[in-house]
Amino acid sequence: MSSCNCTSNIFLQIISKPALFTGPALSPLSPLSDWQSSSPVGGMMDSMSQKYQQINQVFEELRLLTQDTENDLRKLQHNQEYFIIQYQESLRIQAQLTSLATLPPADRQLREPTLLSKRATVEAWLTREANTLQKYRLVHYFLYCIHTHMY
Repeated sequence: MSSCNCTSNIFLQIISKPALFTGPALSPLSPLSDWQSSSPVGGMMDSMSQKYQQINQVFEELRLLTQDTENDLRKLQHNQEYFIIQYQESLRIQAQLTSLATLPPADRQLREPTLLSKRATVEAWLTREANTLQKYRLVHYFLYCIHTHMY
C-alpha cells in the first residue's frame, strides 16, 4: 500500500518539476565532466538520470509486488482446489452413511463409527478452511478497495 503511494509521489515529482535551462556557458572543448556537472544540459542529464533511476526503482517495486501477488493467488487457488477435494470427500462419506441403511445391523455397526468419525473430521476441517478462505478473500477485497481509491 505504501509502495503505491510512493509510486504516485515519484511520478508526480517527475512530471511537476521541469528542467531549468540556466547555468554557465561552456566551450564545446570543455571536458565531459564539466558539461555534466555545470551545464544546463549536463544538469538536466543528471536530473533525468535520477528520474530514470527513480522510475526503474518504482518498476522494480511493482514487479516484486506483482510477483508476491501472483504467489499469493497461486496459494489461494491451491487451497481452494484442496477445499473442493475435501468437500467431495465429505459428500462421498455422506453417501456411504446413507447406504448403511441397506446393510444388515451387524455390518452397519461395524462401519458406522468409522464413517461418522471421518465425517466429523472432514466437516471440522471444511468449516475451519471455509472461514480462513473467507477471511483471506475479505482482506484482499479490502486491500483492492483501498488501492483503487488511492488513484
